[in-house]
Amino acid sequence: MKRIIILLTAIFLLSAALPPLTVYAAAYEDAVDFQITLNADGSADFTETHTVAFLDGQDFTRYGRIYIYPSERAMDGWFVTVDGEEWERLDRPDNDERPDGSFAIEYNDAGAVVTMYHRSKNLRRTFSISYHVENAVNLYDDAAEFFWNLTSSNEISTVNELTARVTVPGGLEMREEDFRIWAHGPLNGVFHRKGSNTASLSVSDVPNSNPVDIRIIMPPELFTGGKVVRENVLDDILGQEQELADRANTERAEYEELQRRWAEEAQIYEQWRNDHPIRAWLGDLAYDIFHFAGEDFSGILLIIFIFGAFPFALILAYIDTRKTRKKNERMRLKPAVSPDYYRSLPDRRPPALAGWLAGFYGGKRAGNQFTATLMDMTLKGHLEMRREGRDILLIPKESGGPILAHEQIILDMVDTARGETPSVTIRSFQSYIRRHAEWAVNKRDLFAASLDEQLGQQIETKLTGHGKRTKKAKAIFLLISSLVGFFIIGILLNGIDFGRLNPLASMLIGLVIGFVWGAIILFVTGGNRIFSQLPQKDEDSLALWQAFGRFIDDFTTFDEKELPDISVWKEYLVYAVALGKGEKLIRKLALHYPHLQHIEDGTYYSCMLINGQFDDKVFTSINGIQRETYHVSVSSSSSGGGGGFSSSGGGSDSGSGGGFAD
Repeated sequence: MKRIIILLTAIFLLSAALPPLTVYAAAYEDAVDFQITLNADGSADFTETHTVAFLDGQDFTRYGRIYIYPSERAMDGWFVTVDGEEWERLDRPDNDERPDGSFAIEYNDAGAVVTMYHRSKNLRRTFSISYHVENAVNLYDDAAEFFWNLTSSNEISTVNELTARVTVPGGLEMREEDFRIWAHGPLNGVFHRKGSNTASLSVSDVPNSNPVDIRIIMPPELFTGGKVVRENVLDDILGQEQELADRANTERAEYEELQRRWAEEAQIYEQWRNDHPIRAWLGDLAYDIFHFAGEDFSGILLIIFIFGAFPFALILAYIDTRKTRKKNERMRLKPAVSPDYYRSLPDRRPPALAGWLAGFYGGKRAGNQFTATLMDMTLKGHLEMRREGRDILLIPKESGGPILAHEQIILDMVDTARGETPSVTIRSFQSYIRRHAEWAVNKRDLFAASLDEQLGQQIETKLTGHGKRTKKAKAIFLLISSLVGFFIIGILLNGIDFGRLNPLASMLIGLVIGFVWGAIILFVTGGNRIFSQLPQKDEDSLALWQAFGRFIDDFTTFDEKELPDISVWKEYLVYAVALGKGEKLIRKLALHYPHLQHIEDGTYYSCMLINGQFDDKVFTSINGIQRETYHVSVSSSSSGGGGGFSSSGGGSDSGSGGGFAD
C-alpha cells in the first residue's frame, strides 16, 4: 500500500504543480515564554507562559506540564493563571471530573506534574505557571552554574516561538569571561547577554524531538547558597562547549555555503522566468513536459500514453491486487477459539516474537521489540536496571540461564558501550551510539536478522495458491511491456523532432521505457502476488494474543476478582510493550495500583513506572544517526552580542520533562 501511494503521488506531481498544504495538529504550542530570576541564596523563581492552540474541533479538558528534578531541588510556590485569571488549586488531581478552572500538583520520585483542567475547543488559551525552585544553582569551587531544560523531547507539538529571559544577582562587577552563556537547540535560535546580569534567547519552530536548554556560568561569589559540589569544573565545561562550538561552526559554514548556492540558482531561475514569460505561466514542470514532447500530434499522443495510460494501468494493477488480497483474506484459516479477552499469556514465546506475530497481517511488527527484549532480560536476570536520577543504569549480570541470540546482541552492545566500567546509563548508551554510527546500524540489522531467523524456525508460513504469479508469467509480462514500448512509444518518439534522434534510437528508448513500465507495475503489485498465511496453530495463537491485547486495553473495566495476581503485571508489561501498548498500560497501572510506583526491584518495570517512557530510545538513536543535524554553538562574548544555539551536550538534570493535552 505504501509503495502504491508513493508511486501514484510521484506521478501526480509530475503532471501538475500543487499548492502548499498546511496541516495543523489538534493541539500545539503556539508560543512559550520563560522569565527566570536567580536569587542570591541559589534558588530561582520561574514564570513560564504557554499559548496553546486547541483546534480540529476536538474537546479538550486537560493541559499539563511535567517537571523533572532531583530531590535536593524542591519545587513549590505554585501559582497558575489561565487567560489572565487566577485558578484554584485542588487538594489532589481529579482526572475523572476534571473541574474547569482548577489545577493540581502531583509530586513523584522524578519531580512534579502540573495539571490544568479546562474546557477548550477551537480556541487559543494562555497558561501561566509560576513556581520556586530550591538549589537551582550548582556551586563549584571555581564557578556557579545554572543549567536548565526549557523544553524536552516529549512536547505535545512543535513550539512555534520560544523566548526566555534569565536574570542573575547583581552587586558584583563581572568581566565578560565571568558571565558566559550557552544555549542548545535548533539552528535558528539566538541568545544575547544584556547588561551585566541578564541573558535572553529566542528560537522559532522548535520540533518536539529537539529539546532546548540554557547554561550560564557565573562567579560563585554571587551566591550564598545552592547545591554545593566541591570540585573544579570550569575547564571541563569550557572544553565541552568549545567542542560543540567547533563542530557547530563547521556545520554553519556548510549551511551558509548551501544557502549561497541556492541564492545563485534562484537568480538564474528568476532570469529564465523573465526571458520566458509564457513558459513560466504554464509552470516549470508543464513546460518541461511539452518542451520534451513537442507541439505536434506525436508529442500529444506520447503525453497521453505515458501520463494517462501508465497511471491508469497502475490503478488497475492496484485494484487487481486488492481483490486478490481480499480473496486470500477469506481463505485464511479460522482460529479454533477467538475470545473477546484472554487474561493470561497465551504462550511463553519471547516478547519480541509475540509482537511480530501480533503484527503479522498488518505488515509490520506491532510494538517496540528492542525495549521489550531489554525489559525481559531484566526479568531473566541477564541485566539489572537501576534508577539514577532521571536516567537508568544498565548493569550486566551473570544469570547462568540460557540467552537467546537477539538478547546476546543487546548484551554485547551494552558491554561495548560500558567499556571497563561495571555499568552504563541509557543516556551514555545513546551517546556511544551517535559516536559509532556504523557499528550501531550493524547491530540493529543483526538484531532484526536474529529475530527473523528465530521466527522462521517457529512459524512456518504458507503461501496461498490463489493469485500466484510464476517466474514465467512475470517474464512474459515484462516481454509484452517491452514490445509495447518498442513499437508504440518508439513510433511516437520518432515522430517528434529531436534533432539527431534516429528511428532505431527511438525504438530502443521505447523498449527501455516499456520494460521499466512493466517492472514498476510488478513492483507495485508485490512482484509475484504471493500472499503469506499462518498455519492453524499460529492462527490459534494469534487470536489469543489479540484477545490478550484487548484485555490490556480494558482491564480496568473488569471486576477486581477477575484480574490476575498483582505479581504478574511486570511480566504483562513486557508483552504490552511488545504489542505497542506499554504506555497505555503504565498509565492505567499507576491509577489502578498507586503503590506500584514505589517498587524498587531492579527491573525495567520499576524504572519505567517512574520515568513513564516506552519508546525504543536506543533504536531511535540508531535510526536518527543519518538525519541528525548538529546545531551550532557560539559563546556570547560581549554585552548585547548574540550567539547561535548548539546541539545538546547531554542536557540538564532538571527542567521540563514535556507536556500533555487531552
